[in-house]
Amino acid sequence: MVFKLRLTKRLIYLVILFHLISCVNTYKLSDGISRVPSNSKVYKNKSKFNISLLNTIDTSVVYEKYSIRYNILARMDNHPETSIYGVYRFYPGGYFNYFVLDRDIALDIKDFDPVYTGYRGVYYHEKNEIRYDNFGISNGLGWIGKLTGAFTFIGDTLYKKSDYSSYVQIYIKRELPKEYLKYRVDW
Repeated sequence: MVFKLRLTKRLIYLVILFHLISCVNTYKLSDGISRVPSNSKVYKNKSKFNISLLNTIDTSVVYEKYSIRYNILARMDNHPETSIYGVYRFYPGGYFNYFVLDRDIALDIKDFDPVYTGYRGVYYHEKNEIRYDNFGISNGLGWIGKLTGAFTFIGDTLYKKSDYSSYVQIYIKRELPKEYLKYRVDW
């Protein structure tokens, strides 16, 4: 009985510790769903941004999710599992947003407004890689935490490799009307 009690206390302690380590203080954006860090100090790696990255990254487009499973852009995938797909929007100063869209709902300008929605991050140069720090959903409970990894850009394709998985995600360049991408950021 004492052993079970100690094990339970340790497990609770580990869950609380994991929560404190993996999550950051956040506030909700205007969409009522997206949460972003309250303290801009979490974006400290932005100081490693190098303007030469703009020779590789196109900041005038979005990069949208490609379904490797079905070999089609995720927004065109009509399989019933999900209608949700993500896009990355990169900004010139080393910032980016990850926006979650629904293929069944027509795009709206506010879908790309970083004050209204999206998960924020920074990209920078480190050890001959384009690294990223993204603050998004980090576990099944919806907690917001720091997600890290590397971006590789080849032509019109973005390859995203997380530090926590061997799985590589693919995103394809997509042009949108200029008014969708008029927003500036500085967090």
